[in-house]
Amino acid sequence: AAPPRRGGEGLVSMNFNRLVMLLTAIFVLGLPTLALGQDEVSVSASVRTNRMYMGDEMHVEVLVEGADNPRQPSDPLVDGASLRFLGGSNVSRSFTMIVNGRRTERSTKGYTFLYALSPTRPGRIVIPPIEVEVDGRTHRTERILIEAIEPPPAPTVRTSTIGTWIGRP
Repeated sequence: AAPPRRGGEGLVSMNFNRLVMLLTAIFVLGLPTLALGQDEVSVSASVRTNRMYMGDEMHVEVLVEGADNPRQPSDPLVDGASLRFLGGSNVSRSFTMIVNGRRTERSTKGYTFLYALSPTRPGRIVIPPIEVEVDGRTHRTERILIEAIEPPPAPTVRTSTIGTWIGRP
Protein backbone atom coordinates (compact mmCIF):
# COMPACT_ATOMS: atom_id res chain seq x y z
CA ALA A 1 0.00 0.00 0.00
CA ALA A 2 1.12 3.55 -0.68
CA PRO A 3 2.26 5.61 2.28
CA PRO A 4 -0.31 8.14 3.47
CA ARG A 5 0.10 11.70 2.12
CA ARG A 6 0.80 14.47 4.51
CA GLY A 7 -1.54 17.44 4.40
CA GLY A 8 1.08 20.09 3.46
CA GLU A 9 2.49 18.52 0.24
CA GLY A 10 -0.35 19.68 -2.02
CA LEU A 11 -0.18 23.20 -0.58
CA VAL A 12 3.59 23.44 -1.20
CA SER A 13 3.17 22.16 -4.75
CA MET A 14 0.36 24.66 -5.44
CA ASN A 15 2.38 27.60 -4.03
CA PHE A 16 5.41 26.58 -6.11
CA ASN A 17 3.28 26.45 -9.27
CA ARG A 18 1.89 29.93 -8.51
CA LEU A 19 5.40 31.25 -7.96
CA VAL A 20 6.58 29.83 -11.30
CA MET A 21 3.56 31.36 -13.08
CA LEU A 22 4.13 34.74 -11.41
CA LEU A 23 7.85 34.81 -12.30
CA THR A 24 7.05 33.81 -15.89
CA ALA A 25 4.48 36.63 -16.17
CA ILE A 26 6.93 39.18 -14.76
CA PHE A 27 9.63 38.02 -17.18
CA VAL A 28 7.37 38.03 -20.26
CA LEU A 29 5.74 41.39 -19.48
CA GLY A 30 9.00 43.03 -18.43
CA LEU A 31 11.09 41.76 -21.36
CA PRO A 32 9.99 44.40 -23.92
CA THR A 33 10.90 47.16 -21.45
CA LEU A 34 14.32 45.64 -20.86
CA ALA A 35 14.95 45.08 -24.58
CA LEU A 36 14.18 48.70 -25.53
CA GLY A 37 14.71 51.11 -22.66
CA GLN A 38 12.57 54.18 -22.25
CA ASP A 39 15.34 56.50 -23.54
CA GLU A 40 16.73 54.19 -26.22
CA VAL A 41 15.90 55.15 -29.81
CA SER A 42 16.14 52.89 -32.86
CA VAL A 43 15.48 53.77 -36.49
CA SER A 44 14.79 51.31 -39.31
CA ALA A 45 13.61 51.46 -42.92
CA SER A 46 11.63 48.78 -44.73
CA VAL A 47 9.97 47.92 -48.03
CA ARG A 48 7.56 45.08 -48.85
CA THR A 49 9.76 43.60 -51.58
CA ASN A 50 13.20 44.19 -53.02
CA ARG A 51 12.02 43.80 -56.63
CA MET A 52 9.72 46.05 -58.59
CA TYR A 53 8.62 46.81 -62.15
CA MET A 54 9.40 50.00 -63.99
CA GLY A 55 6.35 52.28 -63.85
CA ASP A 56 5.30 50.98 -60.41
CA GLU A 57 5.50 52.82 -57.11
CA MET A 58 6.65 51.30 -53.80
CA HIS A 59 6.24 52.55 -50.24
CA VAL A 60 9.33 52.99 -48.08
CA GLU A 61 8.59 53.17 -44.35
CA VAL A 62 10.99 54.70 -41.83
CA LEU A 63 10.10 53.66 -38.26
CA VAL A 64 11.45 55.53 -35.25
CA GLU A 65 11.01 53.54 -32.02
CA GLY A 66 11.51 55.13 -28.63
CA ALA A 67 10.54 58.68 -29.65
CA ASP A 68 7.35 60.39 -30.72
CA ASN A 69 8.83 63.74 -31.78
CA PRO A 70 11.57 63.14 -34.39
CA ARG A 71 12.44 65.76 -36.97
CA GLN A 72 11.39 64.97 -40.53
CA PRO A 73 14.40 63.54 -42.38
CA SER A 74 15.82 65.32 -45.40
CA ASP A 75 14.77 63.52 -48.57
CA PRO A 76 17.74 61.36 -49.55
CA LEU A 77 18.95 61.39 -53.14
CA VAL A 78 18.42 57.99 -54.75
CA ASP A 79 20.27 57.24 -58.00
CA GLY A 80 17.87 55.63 -60.47
CA ALA A 81 14.66 56.52 -58.63
CA SER A 82 12.62 59.38 -57.27
CA LEU A 83 11.72 59.33 -53.57
CA ARG A 84 8.73 61.47 -52.54
CA PHE A 85 7.73 62.20 -48.93
CA LEU A 86 4.09 61.24 -48.27
CA GLY A 87 3.77 62.12 -44.57
CA GLY A 88 4.32 60.92 -41.04
CA SER A 89 2.23 59.65 -38.16
CA ASN A 90 2.58 58.98 -34.46
CA VAL A 91 2.45 55.26 -33.65
CA SER A 92 2.83 55.50 -29.86
CA ARG A 93 0.83 53.01 -27.78
CA SER A 94 0.00 52.51 -24.12
CA PHE A 95 -1.96 49.94 -22.16
CA THR A 96 -2.99 49.30 -18.59
CA MET A 97 -3.16 45.85 -17.01
CA ILE A 98 -4.72 45.00 -13.66
CA VAL A 99 -3.84 41.60 -12.16
CA ASN A 100 -4.97 40.70 -8.64
CA GLY A 101 -5.67 44.37 -7.93
CA ARG A 102 -2.19 45.50 -9.01
CA ARG A 103 -2.14 48.06 -11.79
CA THR A 104 0.68 48.02 -14.38
CA GLU A 105 1.01 50.58 -17.16
CA ARG A 106 3.23 50.22 -20.23
CA SER A 107 3.79 52.57 -23.12
CA THR A 108 5.88 52.64 -26.27
CA LYS A 109 6.76 55.70 -28.29
CA GLY A 110 7.06 55.61 -32.05
CA TYR A 111 6.75 57.58 -35.25
CA THR A 112 6.56 56.50 -38.91
CA PHE A 113 7.63 58.46 -41.99
CA LEU A 114 6.27 57.24 -45.33
CA TYR A 115 7.85 57.74 -48.78
CA ALA A 116 6.90 56.71 -52.33
CA LEU A 117 9.72 55.29 -54.50
CA SER A 118 9.44 55.26 -58.31
CA PRO A 119 12.29 53.86 -60.43
CA THR A 120 13.55 56.06 -63.28
CA ARG A 121 15.70 53.35 -64.88
CA PRO A 122 15.92 49.55 -64.71
CA GLY A 123 18.68 47.98 -62.63
CA ARG A 124 19.96 48.03 -59.08
CA ILE A 125 18.71 50.91 -56.91
CA VAL A 126 20.27 51.74 -53.55
CA ILE A 127 18.30 53.70 -50.98
CA PRO A 128 21.09 55.16 -48.83
CA PRO A 129 20.85 55.31 -45.03
CA ILE A 130 18.18 57.82 -44.04
CA GLU A 131 19.16 60.14 -41.19
CA VAL A 132 16.60 60.99 -38.50
CA GLU A 133 17.30 63.49 -35.72
CA VAL A 134 15.83 62.84 -32.28
CA ASP A 135 16.60 65.15 -29.34
CA GLY A 136 19.72 66.47 -31.04
CA ARG A 137 21.15 63.02 -31.87
CA THR A 138 21.30 61.65 -35.43
CA HIS A 139 20.17 58.07 -36.05
CA ARG A 140 20.61 56.25 -39.39
CA THR A 141 18.73 53.43 -41.08
CA GLU A 142 20.48 50.65 -42.98
CA ARG A 143 20.62 51.02 -46.76
CA ILE A 144 18.07 49.13 -48.85
CA LEU A 145 18.79 47.42 -52.19
CA ILE A 146 16.04 47.19 -54.80
CA GLU A 147 16.04 45.71 -58.31
CA ALA A 148 13.90 47.55 -60.88
CA ILE A 149 12.98 45.40 -63.87
CA GLU A 150 11.04 45.92 -67.08
CA PRO A 151 7.54 44.43 -66.95
CA PRO A 152 6.88 41.41 -69.17
CA PRO A 153 5.29 42.23 -72.52
CA ALA A 154 1.52 42.18 -72.53
CA PRO A 155 -0.13 39.43 -74.58
CA THR A 156 -1.72 40.52 -77.86
CA VAL A 157 -5.44 40.16 -78.44
CA ARG A 158 -6.61 39.42 -82.00
CA THR A 159 -10.10 39.41 -83.34
CA SER A 160 -11.23 37.84 -86.58
CA THR A 161 -14.49 36.74 -88.12
CA ILE A 162 -13.81 33.25 -86.72
CA GLY A 163 -13.27 34.31 -83.08
CA THR A 164 -11.05 36.02 -80.55
CA TRP A 165 -7.83 34.62 -79.13
CA ILE A 166 -5.06 35.81 -76.82
CA GLY A 167 -1.44 35.09 -77.51
CA ARG A 168 1.47 35.99 -79.68
CA PRO A 169 1.04 36.43 -83.48
